Amino acid sequence: MLLVNKASIDLQNAPEQTALIHASWHGRTDIVKLLLKYNASIDLQDKVGYQALHYASHWNHTDIVKALLKNKAFIDSKSHYGMTALIVASSNGCSAIVQLLLKNKASIDLQDNGGNTALIIASRMGLPEIVQLLLKNKALVDLQCHSGWTALTWASREGHTDIVKLLLEYKPSIDIKDERGRTALTWASGYSHTDIVKLLKKAENNHLVLVLVYKGAACMGSLIAGMLLIAYNT
Repeated sequence: MLLVNKASIDLQNAPEQTALIHASWHGRTDIVKLLLKYNASIDLQDKVGYQALHYASHWNHTDIVKALLKNKAFIDSKSHYGMTALIVASSNGCSAIVQLLLKNKASIDLQDNGGNTALIIASRMGLPEIVQLLLKNKALVDLQCHSGWTALTWASREGHTDIVKLLLEYKPSIDIKDERGRTALTWASGYSHTDIVKLLKKAENNHLVLVLVYKGAACMGSLIAGMLLIAYNT
């Protein structure tokens, strides 16, 4: 009745939340669809910079996320802390929302104000299903936050062996140093994560073998080329 009588649909309360934001936060799909029908402003932000899409993603309200995206919510909008809906959903382990956002072309490698990506946060928090989703969708595995930490650094420090295994399948640089010169191996060793130390050392050795093989092949290639050149000129 209020909407029919042209109540101001975008009024904001003290935390600067609109009716659409509030309904999205609390999972009221029917109300969200009604507000959208009456042209509620979909991308208004509250006092922390969250939009309706942020809250629906945070609380795993899949149907609301679908409705907001269908009505062209800005998928890569950042909060005042640089959080996108994808980062929010990833940090809360909302795999269905992550899949939905990625399907709708969310930018996978955007960083928050600390330089953290969705992959870095999911790796830090020990969320293997989210990590796998992001890696399969080509998240950059070696991006560093502002302190120099990568997804591998965090997973190694926190003892998330399953995530370290996942990350290593995508050939990360295992020798990347943080701002204090520490690597993933440094952290894993310092926290006595024995299984992770073994995994990192094995990856390190495999990388060394590949380098030696490559150099050997290059040398052999040069030798063969030289022999062919001599044969050609004689």
